[in-house]
Amino acid sequence: MSLPPLLPGTRNVLVVSLAVFVLYVLLAGGVGVPLSSWLAISPTPSIGWSWQWATHWMVSESQGGALRKLIELAIVYVMGSQYEAMVGPRRLYGLVVVGIVGAALGTFATIWMTPLTAWGDAAMTSALLCALAVRSAGREVRVPFLGDTSPWLFVVVFAGVAVLDAIYAHFVPLVGSYVGACLLAYLYERFATFGLASSTRGSVPKAPSSPVRARARPRFEVIEGGRSDDDDKPKYLN
Repeated sequence: MSLPPLLPGTRNVLVVSLAVFVLYVLLAGGVGVPLSSWLAISPTPSIGWSWQWATHWMVSESQGGALRKLIELAIVYVMGSQYEAMVGPRRLYGLVVVGIVGAALGTFATIWMTPLTAWGDAAMTSALLCALAVRSAGREVRVPFLGDTSPWLFVVVFAGVAVLDAIYAHFVPLVGSYVGACLLAYLYERFATFGLASSTRGSVPKAPSSPVRARARPRFEVIEGGRSDDDDKPKYLN
């Protein structure tokens, strides 16, 4: 099955995500810079929360981080291209921001339950899957190797995986960040749909005005001529 075309907005998101991941691995894993304590959301309220809501997505601390990042980028490529084809690149960028903020809010709301460690979640895939499910309005999307599939199926499956991960790790923010990203993405799409429906409902289409045709003027000027003799009829020259 052919892959969807890589659209400009999705390509930019992939490039930025991959570049940030590589830079983080080199600095944190190679050089030993404590980026996690700076960028990830602290397990207890601190001054870092004032910026960590916007930087937590840069952190990749889990085991097998490279494989997880590869899966994440693959989902962004497949689903992001289809979402961007529906709404355009600007709305895709807005959805990425919404996912990051939603994951941060979900983490703030749940990390106090099990304050084990700092946490960061890219949340792009969670927000993208939920937004695509709302935007498709019941229609199926094309998924390589699976064919036409409902995007809501992926939302439910990823929710189940988040719950199992949270139970296994005894770390509630694994679920909190997922729920926060999905909830904000849902509101993001519902607000856009409602706003579009309201604007089209209030506008009355105007009947197209028929242009008044100007009266055609003769291309040539008629010049009356001839002689004044009675036996000679007037002649007209064009």
